[in-house]
Amino acid sequence: MPKIEQPSYSVDIEWDSTGKPVLYIIGRGRVTMAKDALDVIGMAVKMTDEGPHDHVCAVYNMLEVTQIPFLGRFISTGRFPSSRRTAHIILGTHSQALRLVGSLAAVTNSKRLRTYDVCTTQEEVDKAVQRWLALPDRARAYTINDI
Repeated sequence: MPKIEQPSYSVDIEWDSTGKPVLYIIGRGRVTMAKDALDVIGMAVKMTDEGPHDHVCAVYNMLEVTQIPFLGRFISTGRFPSSRRTAHIILGTHSQALRLVGSLAAVTNSKRLRTYDVCTTQEEVDKAVQRWLALPDRARAYTINDI
């Protein structure tokens, strides 16, 4: 799976090792350019679109990210990467700005009704993944077709 190594940050993107429809995006360090952050999100979206699952939980674990540019302005312009296959977003962060961007990304740019969890510890991230996987298939696969 892709691993991005830059002088000030690194990112691992990988599917769940047991074959479940969960894509983990794990970031560490300082991201100073919005383009870099959007490129990583774009790689995750591409993997989701090309992956084996129709309904995916994207886990953005940014607990070890100390700086990231504000990405909210890219959502309203349509330049924020998005996949119809993403059904749920879990965001691990301490950043209020990232929380806002995550909530905007969950509800815009797609007809897909996405649910969203924000976690502040690895334990909370793990529990959020398990809660989503425990949902009935119908709940994980729900889309809005009349918008």
